Amino acid sequence: MARSSGTGSAPDNVTLYYLPLGSLETFISPDLRGLNVADTDLRQAFERLSDVVSDLVEATYGIAAKYRIEPGFDEFRRSIAKEGETELHAVKVNERLAA
Repeated sequence: MARSSGTGSAPDNVTLYYLPLGSLETFISPDLRGLNVADTDLRQAFERLSDVVSDLVEATYGIAAKYRIEPGFDEFRRSIAKEGETELHAVKVNERLAA
């Protein structure tokens, strides 16, 4: 579930789930209504996640925030190959670091 540092602020953490659907590599979120990123290429879909989460948070909360995806792509790809792990997190980047 999205965790926020205060009322009316962008969430600090957004849960994302990976779902392979036929030929599409799909990511959804129970925390951000409408988030659906899909591509036939896993890396392409993954690399779009940060921008999509940031844009959707701004549209939903009216607050600009930058997010990074954890784990990174290579670790994520290894985890789905070995363990079938499908959960990722979009973590809000500290504004001082994002500038």
